[in-house]
Amino acid sequence: MSFKGIRNTNGRPKGSLNKLNSEVKETIANIIEGNAEGFKERLERLNDSDFIKYYLQLLKFVIPHQKSINIPNIKNEFPFQKVEIEIIEKKFD
Repeated sequence: MSFKGIRNTNGRPKGSLNKLNSEVKETIANIIEGNAEGFKERLERLNDSDFIKYYLQLLKFVIPHQKSINIPNIKNEFPFQKVEIEIIEKKFD
């Protein structure tokens, strides 16, 4: 089987839309919209811990994920324990 077309060696351009991802989200939204009442009733029948567990799992589809960042610990990075600033005012006559 041979490849037909232009080979993309650079990958997808930064900022371009992921068509498959948006289609999957739209499909899930349509399923939930169509079964909203039945879905709500079944959620209400769950015990509290299961309700919270599934509710939080559903939020993943609505709220975007934040990227984690590493912040270095800067405690004790400053070479001095105490810094004093002296303000000198010079008056011109």
